[in-house]
Amino acid sequence: MLEVDLDKLTHSIRVKDQWWQKVHDDNIVSKWRAEAAAQGVSDELFAYAMKVHCRLCLCGAQ
Repeated sequence: MLEVDLDKLTHSIRVKDQWWQKVHDDNIVSKWRAEAAAQGVSDELFAYAMKVHCRLCLCGAQ
């Protein structure tokens, strides 16, 4: 279940226009965090997704 949630969360970020640039903007990431929290995503899952699946896995993003 957690893996499915993680996949959905990272997909919702990666479909955003120029996400690979926005992922480094703390103001935008804060907005995304609030949006995810409103959908029931824990802060821990969001932080993990950002660290592992977005910031460190930028290969092929463009």
